Amino acid sequence: MAWYDRILGRKPIRKISALEEMIANDTNQVMKEARTPVYSAMGTNAQYQESILPPIDQRYLEQLADRYSHLRTVISRIASQSVAKGWEYHAVGDTGDKEERKILESLLRDPTRGDADISGMELFKAMIRQLEIFDDVWVSIVYDRVQGGEMKVVKQLWVEDAKHMRFHVDEYGRFRDDVYFDVITRKFVDGPDAQTEGGIPAAKMAYFYDQGTDHEKIPFARDEIIHFNKYSATARLYGQSPIMGLSKKIETALAIENFQNKIYKLERPPKGFLDIPG
Repeated sequence: MAWYDRILGRKPIRKISALEEMIANDTNQVMKEARTPVYSAMGTNAQYQESILPPIDQRYLEQLADRYSHLRTVISRIASQSVAKGWEYHAVGDTGDKEERKILESLLRDPTRGDADISGMELFKAMIRQLEIFDDVWVSIVYDRVQGGEMKVVKQLWVEDAKHMRFHVDEYGRFRDDVYFDVITRKFVDGPDAQTEGGIPAAKMAYFYDQGTDHEKIPFARDEIIHFNKYSATARLYGQSPIMGLSKKIETALAIENFQNKIYKLERPPKGFLDIPG
């Protein structure tokens, strides 16, 4: 504060340093991100990864479920009991459409319409298995479409592999609108007004099946996928597998099985055998 400011009674104007300005900006940014759920590690950075991946390696989860016989038996039991008594059809509202009921009954008897040897019961068991292992179920819907229009009728139901299905979203979990595809050929097009096979409007990609780095993605529209989970306690894209809470115990049990297997296979104690009396 200068001496003449004291004489004139003026309040000094305090300049903000570059460090203080940077801290203030960072604080505002942190507060903004705290209000908005972020699904990518990069936050609002535009150069984030192309797709938001599941938080846990799903191949690891499948390995645990397949290799540990106790867990596999429990999951198979849950799936079998869930469909053991069959299911009933209930109309939505006071009166139901009889034609819609016939279509639904036929669809659940043969979900793929003869394209694969799978019944409605097997479809539900596959869904339950994916739910108990990954906490993610992806059911794809195949439509019979009317050429040159938007009319469509459900033709088939398939359970997709949860290890390969991904959301096409931004870092905040919102569906992106930058990729369109032909719903017949599944080939990507330039935009919503692009010419497509059969004159059917191009669809916006909301989900995709990731075949790996050397293969193209298989796109799906919003109305072509039913996705749900069971154990996720918060609003998130992917589910929260119940197996993760048991992972260390399962790994320990598998290690014990391998240890015992060596004893019987080699007909002698393996190196480092530990004998605990009692």
